[in-house]
Amino acid sequence: MHLLVAIPFLLNLFLATSNGENPCRYADSAGIIDLTSLGHTDGTPAFADITKSTSAWKYSFNPCKPFTEGTTCKDVAVCQVPLISGESFILAKHDSAVWVPPAGFGGSSTLTYAYQTKIVRISMQCTKDTEVNVLEMISESPQETYNMKLFSKCACYDGCKSKPGPDPDKPKKGLSGGGVLLIIIVVHIREELNIFGWQTYFLLNLKTKTIV
Repeated sequence: MHLLVAIPFLLNLFLATSNGENPCRYADSAGIIDLTSLGHTDGTPAFADITKSTSAWKYSFNPCKPFTEGTTCKDVAVCQVPLISGESFILAKHDSAVWVPPAGFGGSSTLTYAYQTKIVRISMQCTKDTEVNVLEMISESPQETYNMKLFSKCACYDGCKSKPGPDPDKPKKGLSGGGVLLIIIVVHIREELNIFGWQTYFLLNLKTKTIV
C-alpha cells in the first residue's frame, strides 16, 4: 500500500486512538467486539505456547488481563518463549493497546500492541458457528512485528458480551495511543522501504512534492 493511499487510513487511526483504548473492547457503527470473557483472571494466559512448525519460538497471549510466564514475562499481554530453553521476551503489555479499524468493507479490526521496538498485531477473525477459540501465529514480518489471528465468536461484532458492570479501567501508564500510532507509522514506512527500496521511495515522494 502506497503512502499516499495510506494517509486517510492513518488519519482515521489517529482520531480513533487520540483518547486512549480499552484492550478488551472495540466499538464502531457495526457493533462491539468484546474479548472480556476470553481473558483469564488468575495470572495465566488464555492462549499458551502457540507455535508454528517452522518457528523456534512459542507465544502466549491473554486478552484484557496481565499474566506471568517464566522469569522475564511479568504482567504482560503477549510473551515470546523459546521452544527448548533460554530467555523469554516481553512482546506486549495491555497499556499500549490500540484497536485498528477495518481497512475496508468486509475487513477485520486488529488489536495492536507496542512494546519498545516490537509490534504485535492480532487480527480478529469472526467464527460464529463454534465455541472453540484459537490463536494462530502467522508470521514475524517485518522483523519485530508479530502477526497473529484470533478465531472466536468473541471476535464477531456483538458475538460476546461481558458481565454487567463498569468497563475495565482505562490504562494509566505506558505508551499513549498517539505514541503507538507513531510506532505503527514507522513500521509502515519501513515496510515501504523493504518493498520498493530507498531509491524508489524517495523518487515517489519527490514526485509527490513536485505535483503539490
